[in-house]
Amino acid sequence: MLRRLRLFFSPPHTVPRSQLYASSVFISSLGRGLWVPFALLYFHLVAGLPLPLIGLGLTIGGLWSMAFTPLAGVLVDRLGARRLLIGAQIASGVCMLAFLFVYSFIMFLVVEMLLATAQAAQDPAFSSLVAELFPPEDRDWWFGFNRAASNLGIGLGGLLAGAAVSLGGTAIYHGLLASNALSTIVAGLLLLGLILPARHALPQLRKTEGKRERGGYGVVLRDRPFMGFVLIQAVLCLSYMVLEIVLPPYVLSNLHAPAWGFSMLYTLNTFMVVVVQMPLMRLLMKHKRTRGIGAGGLVFAFSFLLFLAALVVPQVLMVPYLIVVMVIYTFGELLLSPSQVGLSMALAPEELRGRYMAVSGLGYGLSGALAPVLFTSLLTLGPLFLWLPLTALIGGTACLTFVLERHLPADALQALPQEVEIMVQEEVLQEEAHVGELIGRK
Repeated sequence: MLRRLRLFFSPPHTVPRSQLYASSVFISSLGRGLWVPFALLYFHLVAGLPLPLIGLGLTIGGLWSMAFTPLAGVLVDRLGARRLLIGAQIASGVCMLAFLFVYSFIMFLVVEMLLATAQAAQDPAFSSLVAELFPPEDRDWWFGFNRAASNLGIGLGGLLAGAAVSLGGTAIYHGLLASNALSTIVAGLLLLGLILPARHALPQLRKTEGKRERGGYGVVLRDRPFMGFVLIQAVLCLSYMVLEIVLPPYVLSNLHAPAWGFSMLYTLNTFMVVVVQMPLMRLLMKHKRTRGIGAGGLVFAFSFLLFLAALVVPQVLMVPYLIVVMVIYTFGELLLSPSQVGLSMALAPEELRGRYMAVSGLGYGLSGALAPVLFTSLLTLGPLFLWLPLTALIGGTACLTFVLERHLPADALQALPQEVEIMVQEEVLQEEAHVGELIGRK
C-alpha cells in the first residue's frame, strides 16, 4: 500500500542530485516569505521613503522587468538556463543587500531597477532549467513541486517574519532583508552541484547541419498555436490575482466577514497547495494537459459565481460558506498552474526554449499589470460588475482551450506517456512482490 502511495508523491524517474534543486527552490521561497510581507514597511519606516514614491519605484521596476524579459530569453538560449539562473540569483542577493544602504529615492530606484533586471532573467531561466534537468515525462510533476515548495517556504517565512517583527525594533527589518538576500545567494550556489544531461552541457554549441541554430522572436511570434495558447494563458492567469487583489476588500467590505475569516481562507489556500498539489499532479499527468487547463479555468469560473452568491448568505454561515468556496477556488489553481507551465514548455523547441518561455512569461506579466486596475475599478462599480464578466471571461477562455487542443502537437499534450506510466507501475509491483517474498521467508 505504501509503495502504491509513493506513486502520488514521487516523480516517474529519479534524477541525480535533484535534492539540490528541491532545496534551492525551498530556501529561495523561505527567504521571500521572510521579506516580502514587510518590504513596504522597511522602505517606509527604516529607509524613510514616502509610500507614493515607494509605489512609483516598484512600478517602474516592474515595467523595466517586463521590458528586459525578451533579452533574458535570448541569454537563456545562448548561455544555458543553469548558468544564467545562478548568476541572476547571486546578483539578486547582492542587490537586496544593497537595500541596507538605501536612504533616498534615487538610490532606491537604481537598486530596484538592477534587482528587477536580475529577477527578469530568473523567470525564463528557472522554467528552462526544469526542462534541461528533468526528462519530459517528469516536468509537470516538478512544476507542481515548485508550486507546493514555494507555498510552503513563503508560508513558513511569513510566520517567522511576523513573530520576529512583533519583537519590535528596526534591527529586525534589517535582519529580514539580509536573510532574504543570503537565502537567494545560497539557492543559486546550490545549483552549481546539479548534473545536467550531456545534451544540455554546452547549449551555445548546439548545431544544426554544422551551423548554429538560427532563429529569434520572429519564429516565436509566427508560431500561431503557441501564441494562441499564450493569449489564453494570459486571460486565465487573471484568476490567480483574485486571491490577493479582489478577496481582501470584497470579503471584508462587501461581505463584512471578520478579518480572521479572511486569514483562514488564505491559510487554507496555502495548505491545500502544499499538501494536495503533488498527488493531484500524478493524476493529471495521465491526461492531456489541455484537459487540466480547461478544467481549472471552469472550476475558477464556478468559484467566482459562488463568491458572488455569498452576498445573500446569512452572516452566521458566511465563514463556513467561504471556506467551501475557497476549497473549490484552490482546486482550480491546482488543476491549472502546473499543466499550464508544462504545456508552455512542451510547445517550445529546445534551441529557442528561452525565447518561448520569455514570451510566455510576458503573458503572465501582462495579467499581473492589468489585474489591479481592472479588478479594483470593476469592484468599485459593484460586485455584479466584477464577478459576472470575470466568470464569463474565464469560463469562455477555458472552453477555447479545448478548441485549441486540436491544433497542438499530440506529443506536447501528453505529460506522461502511457508506456512510461505502465513501466513505473510495474516497478512498484515488482518491489511489492520482492518485499512480500522477504516477509514470507521470515
